[in-house]
Amino acid sequence: MQKLSYLAKSGALLMCLTVVTACVSTRADRIGTDTSDQCYQYREVLDSTGNHFEEDIVEGALIGAATGFVGGLLLGGDLESAAIGAGAGLIAGGLGGYWNAKVQQNQEQAVLGLVSDLDAETQNLTKTERALRLLIRCRVDQARDVRTAYRGGQITGEEANRQLTDLRTKYEQDKQIARSIQEDIAPRSGEFLVASEAVNPGSSRRIETGYRNSASYRENQAWIAEVTDVAYADAPPARKQRARQEAQQVVQQQAREEVITEQQRQEVQSTVATVEVAEPQAAQVEEKTNTSYQTAQNVEAMTDSMDLFDVAFEPVDGTAVG
Repeated sequence: MQKLSYLAKSGALLMCLTVVTACVSTRADRIGTDTSDQCYQYREVLDSTGNHFEEDIVEGALIGAATGFVGGLLLGGDLESAAIGAGAGLIAGGLGGYWNAKVQQNQEQAVLGLVSDLDAETQNLTKTERALRLLIRCRVDQARDVRTAYRGGQITGEEANRQLTDLRTKYEQDKQIARSIQEDIAPRSGEFLVASEAVNPGSSRRIETGYRNSASYRENQAWIAEVTDVAYADAPPARKQRARQEAQQVVQQQAREEVITEQQRQEVQSTVATVEVAEPQAAQVEEKTNTSYQTAQNVEAMTDSMDLFDVAFEPVDGTAVG
């Protein structure tokens, strides 16, 4: 019963998203207006990339869910029935909805459209990945500089803690922006994997498992370890080592999670439109989907690791962090 109540609220939220424009937050609400913040430029770029991930590919799922929500109200007469309808709409309009829409729109141009969309997706994901890395590192470096100034006697403990509290507030806002984008990226990755699977059967599994052995994965691991070292600079060596292990576990867990399950792969065969394409085209789709997927996974892992860096903003009290 508790779950249905939550779904009912979700259905209402979907109606809000599709009908009431007042539900949408403004740019100033999301990123603030403090342009004097040294990291503001990276927050601004990161937030701007979120506009891309809110568009197009999720539209079918939102429309399907909203239709189901209204249908549930008409048939069942209550929010719980509407929530069930919304859930059904998400299934119908969600997984595979992007590719089916492409094929229905123009079957002959579907693959070309997919390739074009993948190029745009990768371009924006790359921009997101870079902006998020710069933002996280900038914020952690700010905290490090405050601690350095305190240890050097340039500022008092009270002033150091005031600055760290302010940075912690900004960092929490950074997290909210990153997580909002992460929520939009995940379903898009699934849709592109489904499209690749429809064009080139078996490709989605190769892409998902291949990420764990990719150079992109290793590079992301190294970057997160580097930031962990900065965040835990004041911690005892043993605590720093544990933190690095925790950070690597976050990356490993992200790589192990399936975007598409085996059951969903089987469902693709019966629910998603298939198009016969030449082998070079199929290989091109897999390659571009792979690039997009790896970048998306990096962004998700970085976002998931942000909580580990909270230690950088802890107050100074004369004792080692950790």
